[in-house]
Amino acid sequence: MPDYKPSGYDTEMTTPSSEYPGSAPPHSAPHPDAGHALPAPRHIPPGVRIAAIVLLLVVVVGIAYRLLARVADEHSLENATHASAVPTVIVVTPSITGATSEIELPGNTQAFDDTPIYARTSGYLKKWYVDIGQHVTKGELMATIETPELDEQLMVARADLKSAQADLTLANTTSERYLEQLQSFEKIYAPYSGIVTQRNTDIGDLINSGSSTTSNTAKELFHIASVNELRVFVAVPEVYAPDIHNGDTASLTLDEYPGQTFIGTVTRNSGAIDSGSRTLNVEVDVNNQTGKLLPGAYIFAHFRIPQQSRELSIPSNALLFRSEGMQVGIVRDGHVHLQRVTIGKDNGKSVEISTGLSPSDQVILDPSDSLAEGQSVQIANHPTGGQ
Repeated sequence: MPDYKPSGYDTEMTTPSSEYPGSAPPHSAPHPDAGHALPAPRHIPPGVRIAAIVLLLVVVVGIAYRLLARVADEHSLENATHASAVPTVIVVTPSITGATSEIELPGNTQAFDDTPIYARTSGYLKKWYVDIGQHVTKGELMATIETPELDEQLMVARADLKSAQADLTLANTTSERYLEQLQSFEKIYAPYSGIVTQRNTDIGDLINSGSSTTSNTAKELFHIASVNELRVFVAVPEVYAPDIHNGDTASLTLDEYPGQTFIGTVTRNSGAIDSGSRTLNVEVDVNNQTGKLLPGAYIFAHFRIPQQSRELSIPSNALLFRSEGMQVGIVRDGHVHLQRVTIGKDNGKSVEISTGLSPSDQVILDPSDSLAEGQSVQIANHPTGGQ
């Protein structure tokens, strides 16, 4: 009968080593963890470790760079958006006017002598000798008129002279002093040296004697003008009338001659204010020997006006017309301040400010209607004087 052994009971008992001194037990059991021991760790070369560390640093730096670039782009976009939201303005500083000021007024040039030429006898135009733009001298023949009726009357008068010997004295007077004098009017002569500005007739036209004031049927043949000296008529506003005197010098400018100035002299004025325009009609005479100035040209006359005090002047396009009164926009610390001002004198392109401004104020040019108090703005230029 086999021996009964409880389950898990090892039949081979391990004999303590003390029973076998100096030697290992003959049937010692293996170590419980001998079959599951971990393999020994591999040795990583230093170069591989350094490469891995460098690669990791590159990746970290790249991520950080992209994050910083995105933050910088967002910051730049924010700044650009903020800058575009702030209006840009152009400013000037007020100019200080001196002891005298200048006003610029429009005027019209006229020939010193301007004469329409009419016929003094009736007939047909036989020939004309001058045309528009041609210069003529005093006494120069301009045209001849053919007068068959007048010639016939002269022949009859001469025949009557022969047949009426008893009335010789009367016939001579009639023939020589009247009809022959009328016949001399067949030739038209220039009354003075000048330039022909109009020719209103041609060969074969019927000519009626007279002028525009004596006959409704009279026709102007030529128009002649003396242009060696011109008159410039200027309507001076009533406020400046006391400052314009005969003998004063006036500077004349024209758009067709930029940068050139022609000097004229105030020779006379109407001596009365026109009730319709509230202006004083002033005549300025200017030498035109060069012929640059043409009659009828639009011209600007500059007069020097004395002043009693020094004023600040700004361009007219800096003014704001608001319900609160006349205002200007001033830039202070990057913000708008609406300053109320009082105009002392209006010079057209510029105005003189009596109160409300200082010489250091930066005044906004061409302010928008929406300009508001305290609004942020940026200046686009270096401010200069207002004139």
